Amino acid sequence: MIVTIIVVVVITFLGFSLWNYSMSEVRFSEREVNNMKAHYLARSGAESTAQHLIDNYNSSLVAAIEDGSTIASDPKVLGDGTFEVSVRMENDEVFIESTGEVNGVSNHVTRVLEKAEVSFSAIFN
Repeated sequence: MIVTIIVVVVITFLGFSLWNYSMSEVRFSEREVNNMKAHYLARSGAESTAQHLIDNYNSSLVAAIEDGSTIASDPKVLGDGTFEVSVRMENDEVFIESTGEVNGVSNHVTRVLEKAEVSFSAIFN
């Protein structure tokens, strides 16, 4: 009877250890999924802002960005999370910084655009 009780206690301890390990892996996996979602939210915010600035480089928004100034957006909801984008210009370079957040996990992406004067013939070189 004593041997049976010892075996039951050992099996219970092993079962609890395996359950704890599996729950730890589940939490880690959820955190990684949220990190990937936050990354892609931040990346999509930066990419869409960059594309908008490239497509509308003669617009009033681009003209409003002065050297050393920063323009920031309000948090925008997309899917499971939110993202914020800020744009600043320094020495003819536009820095687009975007932060995505999903379930308390955030990720930050920076995209740099360089202002360049390109002639038509330079495109084919």
